[in-house]
Amino acid sequence: PGNKTFGRIQGWMDNLPEGKRANWLIGSESSSRVGGRLRARAVNLVFMLLPGTPMAYYGDEIGMADVNGVSTSPMQWNTTDNAGFTDPGVTPWSAVAPDYATVNVETQKKSNSSLLQVFMAAATLRDEPAFQWGGFDNALTTANVLSFKRTHDGATSYLVAANLGSTE
Repeated sequence: PGNKTFGRIQGWMDNLPEGKRANWLIGSESSSRVGGRLRARAVNLVFMLLPGTPMAYYGDEIGMADVNGVSTSPMQWNTTDNAGFTDPGVTPWSAVAPDYATVNVETQKKSNSSLLQVFMAAATLRDEPAFQWGGFDNALTTANVLSFKRTHDGATSYLVAANLGSTE
């Protein structure tokens, strides 16, 4: 996953028209959710810190998974009936994931190590000059590890590293 992913990213960046920004989408209603994949935390971190504009599919920031093979289940806001998506007694169009009691916005806001908190920290990092205007260079990429540098003259530089493999 590391080498392959970096190759795809670099290929996209190399073919981007001059003066244009990349946009990144890792989830949609027609693909499996990030939360249902291995390494959702690593994938979200990389996604948020690439050059360009990240566009998250609702629920990817908390690690929502597909329900019965469908990625369009209701947003999981809290631990109440229907995950807070509808009023009690109102049935949503699709089933709520059975893990909504732990995978929801309200619960993850309270945990410093939750996927939502990592996502929000990465969003805050995007305010740094290295992420707004900086370069994008390969650091070390292996079969499992993807890493890249984000640098901008006179600003703090960053090394982003993520294990995208199936083992730790």
